[in-house]
Amino acid sequence: MAGTRPFVIGTLLSGALLSVGGCVAGESGPGPNSERGHLFVDLDAPVAAGWESSVLIMGPSNGEEICRESIGCYGDHHALSAHEVRVTGEEGAIEVVAFREVELMGVPGAEVVLRALVPGQARVELSFDIEGMEPPVEESEEPGGAPPEHFVDAFEVEVRELARVELRRTSGGVDPQGRYGRCPVQGAGAYVFDDPTEVAIFIEQRKLDGDGELLRGSGAFAFEVDPEDALAVFDGEESLHQVRLEPARAGRVSLVDDQGEAQLTFLLSRPSEVDGAQPRMVEITAEGQRGLVVNRMVQGRYYELQLGPTVGGAPLCGGDAVVQKQVMTPVTCELVNGPTSHSEQLVRALNPGECWVRFVAAEANGGRGISVDFQLDVDPGSPTHPGR
Repeated sequence: MAGTRPFVIGTLLSGALLSVGGCVAGESGPGPNSERGHLFVDLDAPVAAGWESSVLIMGPSNGEEICRESIGCYGDHHALSAHEVRVTGEEGAIEVVAFREVELMGVPGAEVVLRALVPGQARVELSFDIEGMEPPVEESEEPGGAPPEHFVDAFEVEVRELARVELRRTSGGVDPQGRYGRCPVQGAGAYVFDDPTEVAIFIEQRKLDGDGELLRGSGAFAFEVDPEDALAVFDGEESLHQVRLEPARAGRVSLVDDQGEAQLTFLLSRPSEVDGAQPRMVEITAEGQRGLVVNRMVQGRYYELQLGPTVGGAPLCGGDAVVQKQVMTPVTCELVNGPTSHSEQLVRALNPGECWVRFVAAEANGGRGISVDFQLDVDPGSPTHPGR
């Protein structure tokens, strides 16, 4: 067998959660985690000093489930009616910015917005009623006294010093969902859509203490947009450290730190602006999963050929190029289930010899196109069946 042949990048071309069919019972809702066990408090990490944290609070589980076709089933809770909130503990560590009643999955609960001021430990105490329940006598302020008028419970808040903020891309953090190549967590990434301004991008703004532990916090952004009017920026899910970006224009946009260094760069592009490729081949395992990157085929096995479109050298992070495929050696390999229109293609090696598959992105390079030839040796072997 001849030595392994590389991918050949050709010359520029001329011319042009649950099924919705029913309700599936899930796990019961979150358990209580407050001092007296009456409340579920959505605060599972320390808060960064200088930042805010929105804490959602629910009453205890009522032992029932709510089922919806779109998301399945989740544990129901007793309705909570909150009256008062106050802060105790180390003075000046936190302050209450807002306190309001909210509906969580259709069940009345509460939200407390805290501003963390300086490192320390604080205690947030709530007075509230729970639908269908009475405060227990043992929680009376006086031994043997009458039951208290309202439930009283509390939770601890730890405030830590912020050491640094990281900006990171998230897996699948593009709406509408695109196809992905080797998208870097940081640095530059390409987003290829017919209209890049109709895309929403989600990133993580990870707040870390001196030991690298994640801290909660929202209400601020540790970056500036360059150009400043190119992206609209919104707080996302705080517990996921999420920020939502909505492009106002196509082109190159960066998020820069206070030193002026770009932490994340987005090349918001159209298919005609794809100007390069990073081709590779990935083996498909017997379980039907993507495996290792390889440069030879084995007879009877399955592989995914990936064009890896790039813009200005940046790999694909969202969207895709429209790609045509053709097998030049039909005796040695075939396109499984026919050619797709995107930048990846499942291929099966049929017989020993050379497998040659051509990918053409005709719209790329301003309509001049890009052609990539996958020329790979096929070694003798035996058939496999992914996923069986």
